[in-house]
Amino acid sequence: LHVTRARERAIVKVNHAGVALARLPRERLIGALVDDVVRLVEPRQMEQLRLRAFGGERVSDFVKFERHDGTLVEVYLSGAMVDVDGEPHFILSLLDMTEQRRMERERQEADTRYRALFETSLDGILVGTPQNTLVDANPAACDMTGYSREELAGKPVAQLYHTEDLVRVPLRHDLTRKWSVVER
Repeated sequence: LHVTRARERAIVKVNHAGVALARLPRERLIGALVDDVVRLVEPRQMEQLRLRAFGGERVSDFVKFERHDGTLVEVYLSGAMVDVDGEPHFILSLLDMTEQRRMERERQEADTRYRALFETSLDGILVGTPQNTLVDANPAACDMTGYSREELAGKPVAQLYHTEDLVRVPLRHDLTRKWSVVER
């Protein structure tokens, strides 16, 4: 939590979490201007939030700033204008989202890599459930089976094999582990 005098952006109050987020002693924060404590990555975004708050709106958005030590921090900022002794102040709540946002970006990148590999592989890849029901197929699998993706989705894996082949080499039914490989 940070409280700043709205016009000059001077910090007048900060709680323990705010001190920890800034990684500066409280004595250095109190009275300091926000711009002397952090460097906003997108200052225009913050200015727009300030203008909206001056207009009486409660504001919230993801904001990036750089600490004095150079580390980049992503926070979810929510705030509003309040009147303290006849003077406008911003009261801001900052929730550190740096790690969560990093993990989200990494997951999206991994999903993109997986999807590219899946879609462009020359090997046929079928994705199914532990009950041997198909969920998805890549283009190579569709070419190999003669079925479209839509036709394969929901189809039991056993329907892709001749009955006599399944009698000779049955599908395994112990595929309860995640990311198992269908073997016959």
